[in-house]
Amino acid sequence: MGVVVADGPGSIAALPVPQPPRITNLDVTSLCGLVSEVSWGDARSPQLQAWAARTVHWRDCLAAQIQEPLLPQLHACLDNSQQLVASCLAVQQFQALMDMFSGPREQQRWQELLQGLRVYHCGPEGGQQQDGSLAECAFCNSAGGIGVGSTGCAVFAAARIDAVASAGACSSSNGDSDCQEAEQQQQQQQAPLLYSEPPRISCIDKLGKQQRAVFGLGDALQATTLTANGNAVRCCEQYGVKLEVVLHRPVWLTGL
Repeated sequence: MGVVVADGPGSIAALPVPQPPRITNLDVTSLCGLVSEVSWGDARSPQLQAWAARTVHWRDCLAAQIQEPLLPQLHACLDNSQQLVASCLAVQQFQALMDMFSGPREQQRWQELLQGLRVYHCGPEGGQQQDGSLAECAFCNSAGGIGVGSTGCAVFAAARIDAVASAGACSSSNGDSDCQEAEQQQQQQQAPLLYSEPPRISCIDKLGKQQRAVFGLGDALQATTLTANGNAVRCCEQYGVKLEVVLHRPVWLTGL
């Protein structure tokens, strides 16, 4: 049922094209591409032209945007996706960049993107939660990392608190089954999402912590990872690790 069998090498060409993964994994570079004013704004506007004039990298970035807009390329990947995910470390690091370099329009897009983003923490072996806390996350609490009290995790902690408050209001004002069902759904959403880092990713010692978090999540969920980090992808290939990846060119936050 639902299986197509190839009978011999000659029949492989007749097989249908495999469907792409339904989960898209975002890293710092793809988050930047989805939020930056470079992607969304008018590349010929005086504001963006003035921003790009500061460095040669930004001038090249804007020139590439005029020649070939980035957003349609990103949306071509996202249109086939039923779920957007990111590692906690990618979200934390991107939030730090937003705090330093983003502008009001970019901040608004980030808040809108967060609404549909599922953030995963690296849990113990098997992805099972042991004590009901985020203290199990290898990337939130590893040496030199960003703790769970950081801005990135605080965004999601606040969302969970809002969910608890709304559930309490519902139960106090309406005791019917619909309210109880909504409360159960909210409680499920409050639990942190955990994954286990695949051994074939953790053994790549040339990958930094951020890259391990990103590609480990993509591999664990069998997702397509959207990234501009071609060096990290080539590093994985050198270790014989083939991942489902879509590469795009990098863009920067503009402060607009």
